[in-house]
Amino acid sequence: MNGSPLPLTEAQAGLWFAQRLAPQNPAFNTAHAVWIEGSLDVPAFTAAANQAAVEAEALALRFAEAEDGQPVQWH
Repeated sequence: MNGSPLPLTEAQAGLWFAQRLAPQNPAFNTAHAVWIEGSLDVPAFTAAANQAAVEAEALALRFAEAEDGQPVQWH
């Protein structure tokens, strides 16, 4: 892990434990799709995605279980 692990927020912990209790529940699988019609400017799309990743800290969060079995997050 890079950085110091932090505890999950109450909402994050609730979802973490609910998913652990019901791993097959499709409510915990969130997806989003976008269909783009026409040609795609790949360099512009890549630059926009990279910029979003830099600006939206939540997209860079990582989650794991600590040695004590408690979930943690870090950047």
